[in-house]
Amino acid sequence: MINLFLRLFSAHLLADFFLQFDAINNGKYRAGLPGFAFLLLHGIIHALATYLLLAQWDNWFIPLFIFITHTLTDYAKVLYTTRCQPQSDRHAVASFLFDQLLHASFLLLSVGCYYWLWGQIPCSNALYADSTFNRYWLIAIAYMLIMKPSGILIALFTQRWRNALQQSASAPSSLAQAGAWIGYCERAIALSFILMNCLQGIGFLLAAKSIFRFGDLKDGRETQMTEYVLLGSLNSMAIATIVGVATKELITNIC
Repeated sequence: MINLFLRLFSAHLLADFFLQFDAINNGKYRAGLPGFAFLLLHGIIHALATYLLLAQWDNWFIPLFIFITHTLTDYAKVLYTTRCQPQSDRHAVASFLFDQLLHASFLLLSVGCYYWLWGQIPCSNALYADSTFNRYWLIAIAYMLIMKPSGILIALFTQRWRNALQQSASAPSSLAQAGAWIGYCERAIALSFILMNCLQGIGFLLAAKSIFRFGDLKDGRETQMTEYVLLGSLNSMAIATIVGVATKELITNIC
């Protein structure tokens, strides 16, 4: 059962974050049939990812269940976002977390409904469905979580400070997406340090980043930028630490 949920959750992360390109994400908010078509496309991608990682080739129920529930949930989110746009970053963060919790709940519900209908837990003969692979599924999920999902969460949380910084006359220019990729790299490195029991490496990472940014942040007029960079870095390190420690504990207790 644990291995099954890990595979289904991996499929969800892949489809919802790494295979949902900007064109699909933005397209879902288009009016009329084009928006509905993008919603269906996103749901189909979820169903296919679920089918492949479920690896029970005669099981059509769970992929179909995920397709329907995910599409309806995303449609409700589109309606909420377009008609009741959150007024603060706290509402946006809460909406994001609730949306992901709802999707995870439907993963469990799909398995429960399958058991209720057929009297057994879905299983497959695929090599990666063996419980000995749980350790690797957990590590893969950990790295996926600290990439795009964490990046979106941090972006939502820091939105108001980023807006204030962009409105500042002295706001520095930067390369497109550079900040996001820096965040991906620092969280991936921090997570690797934690999984390797090298906690001192996180301190080295923070110190190295501070040295590189010192030239930009040493002037008093750059106080806003200093605070924003520090806030983003601390959020990145906090998320990587929480995910890393939780992953180690899960590996110890269920693998």
